[in-house]
Amino acid sequence: MSVVQQSTGARVNAGETARALYSPNDDIHYVNEVRISDCEFATGYITAVEVSASPTPAANWSFSNVTCTARGTPFQAYQFGGQMTIKGMRLVLSDGGTEGYSAFRCYGAGAMIVDGLTIAGQRVGTTLDTRRFVGSLINVRSENSTTRPLSASEGTSRPTFKGFPGARIQNLTPEADGYHEWQWQGGTWVESR
Repeated sequence: MSVVQQSTGARVNAGETARALYSPNDDIHYVNEVRISDCEFATGYITAVEVSASPTPAANWSFSNVTCTARGTPFQAYQFGGQMTIKGMRLVLSDGGTEGYSAFRCYGAGAMIVDGLTIAGQRVGTTLDTRRFVGSLINVRSENSTTRPLSASEGTSRPTFKGFPGARIQNLTPEADGYHEWQWQGGTWVESR
């Protein structure tokens, strides 16, 4: 039996040496069915929020109207099971970011649905690391940022990760010929615009 864990309106500032939210899973303890909304997580550390799976996958998390602030990777999730949904997340890079880190780092996921992601103030590092990402990624915006996605994950001509029925990808770094959108159909990405 799963118990839904919810957090609404939390404001966490972890200082300089710790993550503001960390879910380190192991063989005995793992956290599933988590709903986080209208929250702010900040740290002077490299990573603000990390949902990980080592070795047991975390499953079925959702974030809605959440702000994460950190020096290198405000939000990181990897190797989790089930589905993770993000609707309206703002990632703020303090001091412009850190070389070698991505603002949004998510890979090896069961299925991720991202609708509304803003990356603010990043001048160093990469905006997105979606290697081995599985999911849907739309309404990604940049504010006062000059960085680009990690080259293996940006999907400028065609997304480089898998989707699922109904998944959509809006081109993360539009080329000179303009905006592109892809939809997952029949086991592949099909350009829809």
